[in-house]
Amino acid sequence: MKGPDADHDAEVWDVLVIGAGPAGIATARALREAGITSFIVAERRHDVGGLWNYRSTAGEIHVPVDGVTFENCGASPMYKDLTTNLTKELMAYHDFPFPDEVPDFPKLPRTAVLQYYHSFAEAHGLQAHMEFETIVVEVKKDVLEDVWRVATCSQ
Repeated sequence: MKGPDADHDAEVWDVLVIGAGPAGIATARALREAGITSFIVAERRHDVGGLWNYRSTAGEIHVPVDGVTFENCGASPMYKDLTTNLTKELMAYHDFPFPDEVPDFPKLPRTAVLQYYHSFAEAHGLQAHMEFETIVVEVKKDVLEDVWRVATCSQ
């Protein structure tokens, strides 16, 4: 897989994970556990957690959920004081429980879930593979060279 532009000293990775939300960081951990180290996780937001990162949209009448550019990349569907209606046992990875002091259903706050994802990424050494504020804008198969070409933009 070749990154931004193959004609200009592109980075080459074996795997690209799109998004550093719950599924993305679980995938990154699985890659590391399988001995795969040539990968990056491209995340459009500024940090691990995906949609659990709250972003204020005060004053906006219409808030898009998704988009392509940073100017219109959309707001998080989360809201600042969200509490989830799931237990922390259901929210947790099977081998990485929430800390005992974190409140449980029905008072598991968004901030505790976000901190949990931070802790998971840190505990598994995933930060070195993260590329934050990076949007994947195109993924194309180059059949002649048998690689995937990936175009990204960064803020």
